[in-house]
Amino acid sequence: MEYEERRNLAEIIETADLDMMSVFHEQLVEWLKYYMVVGGMPEAVGIFADTYPGVDFKRITQVQEDILQGYRGDFSKYADSMPRGLSLRLAQVWDSIPSQLARDNKKFLYGAVRSGGRGKDFELAIQRLLDSSIALKVTRVTAPEYPLKSFDDVDAFKLYASDIGLLRSMNDASPESILDGDSVFGSAKGAFAEQLVCQELAAYGFEPRYWTNANSTNELDFLVQNDRYVIPIEVKSGINLHAKRLKASIKRFGFQHPVRFSPLPPRKDGDIQDLPLYAVAALAHMTAA
Repeated sequence: MEYEERRNLAEIIETADLDMMSVFHEQLVEWLKYYMVVGGMPEAVGIFADTYPGVDFKRITQVQEDILQGYRGDFSKYADSMPRGLSLRLAQVWDSIPSQLARDNKKFLYGAVRSGGRGKDFELAIQRLLDSSIALKVTRVTAPEYPLKSFDDVDAFKLYASDIGLLRSMNDASPESILDGDSVFGSAKGAFAEQLVCQELAAYGFEPRYWTNANSTNELDFLVQNDRYVIPIEVKSGINLHAKRLKASIKRFGFQHPVRFSPLPPRKDGDIQDLPLYAVAALAHMTAA
């Protein structure tokens, strides 16, 4: 594919042209898969650009592993100037992110970081990761209502990596497992799909939250807001778009602009706007309107 063709595909996403997304959906999904392998770290992107179309994924993976090793080195580099044990807790929290996302957890579990772990043991480590911009925090809200911040539950949250390519490397997922067929969209219980949407929401300036009801029988994967209303978001990693949770929430809370991200082309399903996983930019356009 020539540069101009790639530029045209990028413009379709940037301008949120849903009609053209439908026309070029297969090509856009192909590039989405590349992104899920490579991520956005500059050196990894540089290798991709220099070696495409015969992409040197081995070098890209090595760069990602070097970055991850560099993070771990940074955790211990300043051990003498940090509170005792903090460097170890930084590594423990960071290394737990892939398995935490792969589970059906409704929140980050300290006990999954270390047996018997408690919030006070890891609060500082988590904040250091957030301050370093290598992790993203999504806070639960007690009610999916405007303004979201008023309903923050500070004791319940999820942690994501800041880069999907690094998450792939942390998971030891081969490039082929993502590039070949549709397996990526069903792997790790949708962790990659949620990671993708989360980091793109953050990149477009949103501060995503999520919601679960009191007994955790219903959940909204993400919630964002503009100046006027809350937008509930469901993320689907497969082509089965059964939306029982989202539709129940629409009925209960009266959402006017629900969105569902999936591997499929854009469409309308009643009140729900279906968007492809590569089209978070379209949500940014919709909420700015």
